[in-house]
Amino acid sequence: MSRKIALGMVMAFLVSSSLTSQSLFEILGGQKVGTTSMVLLKMGLGARAIGLGNTYVSIAQGGEGLWWNPAGSAFESEKCLEVSHVNWVTGINIEHVGLVLPLKNYYSSIGVQLASLVTPAMERTDEYHPFGTGEYFAYGVTLIGVSFARLVSDRFSAAVGVKAFNEVLDDMHSYGVALDFATLYKVGYKDIKIGVALSNLGPDVKPRCTECSSFSLPIVYRLGASGNPWKPLKIAFQIDKPSDNVELFKFGAELTAIKPLTLRWGYQLNARGPADNGLNGLSAGFTIRVMSLRLDYAYRNWGYFGETHTIGINIAR
Repeated sequence: MSRKIALGMVMAFLVSSSLTSQSLFEILGGQKVGTTSMVLLKMGLGARAIGLGNTYVSIAQGGEGLWWNPAGSAFESEKCLEVSHVNWVTGINIEHVGLVLPLKNYYSSIGVQLASLVTPAMERTDEYHPFGTGEYFAYGVTLIGVSFARLVSDRFSAAVGVKAFNEVLDDMHSYGVALDFATLYKVGYKDIKIGVALSNLGPDVKPRCTECSSFSLPIVYRLGASGNPWKPLKIAFQIDKPSDNVELFKFGAELTAIKPLTLRWGYQLNARGPADNGLNGLSAGFTIRVMSLRLDYAYRNWGYFGETHTIGINIAR
């Protein structure tokens, strides 16, 4: 199959996927901010990905790539382990661990990931005690995911993943399962790659109480492309369409001017909020490589809400 024919097939797939997703999200109701549960499922994880402005669906490398596009793991030739910690706003802590195990004889790979989000204790309030009752509660989410990715050709891969999670709010527990579907295509010119992912497909989640209502999961459709127009420079672009919000347009760039050091930058449109300082949506980061070890750091500006810092460790061997 020639390169032009293969590229034409991929572009046709992207167009059809976009049309399908458009009708899907019209059915889901378009913009429905704050109406879904399991907020962790639509957050950006991984220090490199965050530093690139979360434009990672077409890059999808290492253990953190499992969160964005598990199809990227099919191209890995070594075992990859990623561990990251996000010091999020208001004292929230987010952890992620991703492990990729290549199955070389089968042109495929298995991915395993763990994630958690934990808030600090919050004091209860009510109409009689607006400044607190002296009692406290907390919120948290834990997640475990497994994915399988396979090379369809030397340039095209597809993956399916399943995630199980538990959400805890005070004494209420919610359990759920979601599916991910993803593809990744390598054009074969200047490392141009096109990634598509549809994440968090699953039934509504309902807390285990008789009077509680059920809530839908935050389905996210991602479409992105990346490449190296100049060998030390990588650029990326991505569109995210969550089921409970407007489209997000993201840009990222990565420069490896000195071999052990990589610098990166990213920006997200549609991120402005009330009283923002104009920097909301800006991210930056760097990587220091020591043999098979990669140390990552990322900064993200949330405008009025403050800043977040992410650190990550990646090992490939």
